[in-house]
Amino acid sequence: MYLEKFPRFLLDFSENDMHSENGHFYEFKSFRLNLAERQLLNAETPVPLTPKAFDVLAVLVEQAGHLVEKDELMQLVWPDAFVEEANVARIVHTLRKVLNEDENGNKFIETVAKKGYRFVAPVTMAENVCAVPSDGDGTAEDLFPVFKDAADARRPAQPSVGIPAAEVRHVPWFLLIGAGFLLAIALIATLSFYRQHATRTGQPVSIAVMPLRSLNKDEQNANYKLAVADSLVTQLSAASELTVRPLSATWQYLDTDEDAIGAGKELKVDYVVTSNYQIVDGKIRVTSQLINVERRAVVDTFKSEREIAGDFQTQDMIATDVGGAIVKRFGILAGDVIRRRGTANEEAFRYVIQAAYSIDNKRGNGVATALELLQKAIELDPNYARAFAVRAYAYRMAAWTPELGIAPEDCYLRAKEAVETALRLDPNSSDTYVMLGEIKDTYEWKSGEADAAHRRSIELDPNSAHARRFYALFLINERRFDEAIEQIKSAIDIEPASIFGQQKYGQILYTAQRYDEAIVQLKRVREMDPNFREGGGMIWRSYYLKGDRETAYAEFRKLVEKAIERKRVGPDRLARLDQAYANYGWDGVFRSEVELLQSGAESVFGNGVDVYIGAGNNDKAIATLEQIAAQRNRAKVVFLGPRLDPLRPDPRFQALMKKLGY
Repeated sequence: MYLEKFPRFLLDFSENDMHSENGHFYEFKSFRLNLAERQLLNAETPVPLTPKAFDVLAVLVEQAGHLVEKDELMQLVWPDAFVEEANVARIVHTLRKVLNEDENGNKFIETVAKKGYRFVAPVTMAENVCAVPSDGDGTAEDLFPVFKDAADARRPAQPSVGIPAAEVRHVPWFLLIGAGFLLAIALIATLSFYRQHATRTGQPVSIAVMPLRSLNKDEQNANYKLAVADSLVTQLSAASELTVRPLSATWQYLDTDEDAIGAGKELKVDYVVTSNYQIVDGKIRVTSQLINVERRAVVDTFKSEREIAGDFQTQDMIATDVGGAIVKRFGILAGDVIRRRGTANEEAFRYVIQAAYSIDNKRGNGVATALELLQKAIELDPNYARAFAVRAYAYRMAAWTPELGIAPEDCYLRAKEAVETALRLDPNSSDTYVMLGEIKDTYEWKSGEADAAHRRSIELDPNSAHARRFYALFLINERRFDEAIEQIKSAIDIEPASIFGQQKYGQILYTAQRYDEAIVQLKRVREMDPNFREGGGMIWRSYYLKGDRETAYAEFRKLVEKAIERKRVGPDRLARLDQAYANYGWDGVFRSEVELLQSGAESVFGNGVDVYIGAGNNDKAIATLEQIAAQRNRAKVVFLGPRLDPLRPDPRFQALMKKLGY
């Protein structure tokens, strides 16, 4: 496939293809933004950006120092399309990573709460007449970058010398052709050797498969986007010399503008597979690109075109075409593909994938959607074990989602029933043992059996971030913090970009009273996704418990603002709290919330335990904890962590903990 580029390569080898252009560019710190060339350079090194990411950066830089409101930004960058604010936030997050923004003064983009963004780094605009290299397509160093550093090292520095035209000596054409031919053969042979031995370094090559994207705006089928990617993950996972990220690690990039290289860095992989699909005349055409993350380059392209058929035939044939070509490229024997679907019903399989995606990525509303999808899957295939395992997961999350209106005890009873069915259908499912461990821990209060179930889930699938996350949560409950950190870090290694996993890491640090580390980690989570609903409460509580009460209140106000936005509390709540804090500090805040609780209003503190402890009413705090324990959900008690410290000397609290099995 590289031979077709050789004519241009030989031409470029003997030509100096440069052109000059007058224009202006923006400079900030070590970066240069060239709008005419749509290019971002960092110390003369090109920085890859998606088109939309470049447009967002251009708008912010051109209005440096000024607020760019979200609506204005969306109208400028997406003038003819509807886009959610979450996509804008994700692109800004990507830009911050690309620009190496950190908390040590290297600041570029400031978030103005509920308004928009401001580019805060100093920007200068300069005029330039510069020599711009050509696109480089087909040059020796572009085609074979593996040789570039060695070539530069061997090339001696030469002074710039003008040579009169009369002194230029012409080399006979047949010598040029012969030399070019020999060089081409040598490069092909070396490249072939490099490709065949790329994975023989002692470490498996790591790959992430991204959800597919449709080239047809009218055809946006989540089934194709996720199901084909899942089949490809299964196909590639059969090759022992490849480490393939599970689909749950990449489905957060579904329908986002995240660039593949940025995603690859987040996922900590060597290669990323991106694919587009198009449906024409009853056929599906898929084009996949294999991208080397370190080199920031597409190293190969694969295509598959198949008739649309049912019963997994289409996605499996595409996965065989693309996956087989990928493993062949690395010189690996594909081996036998082990199917783990557990159902012959394609539609049921897709419902379960969508349900798991909804739970992990959409939280409250996603749980309700997941339960509907899972019911459909079970109706289609009542013997589908994985559907029951994911159903147990959905009910477990429903116990923590009061807006669904299902009593926590009912949630756990339904989850237990689903687990028992899943175990009967498939006694070797890692996902099922995860939920069995959860029920044994949080509902039945049998720590030993819970520990055994969680360890069995990891034994069945060591590469399951889901299993390791939930084992980490169990270990928090047992106050085995070092082991919990070890497990959550393993989960993050498997799914580095999982916001849920990153948040749980912050929760462990908080519960272990490592407040400074918890604050850094939880702020990182908030930066990854400003709309993520969990973890915000632990930021202000970490400041409060470490004694920084003023910063704690500033962070607490952000939480109240979100509660007002979601209409959990009325718009007058913040003014009431501000007045109480101004008059009496945190004591005033707690007393104000106690008055509301006693009148039947909902507290911004959730279940109210914090309020009663803060107001010094330990009797009411313990009574509230006993009500929570009566729902058979001891995890909600342990989740309060260090906030319970003022109660620990109380014999009633000690008796409650003993009753809960601690």
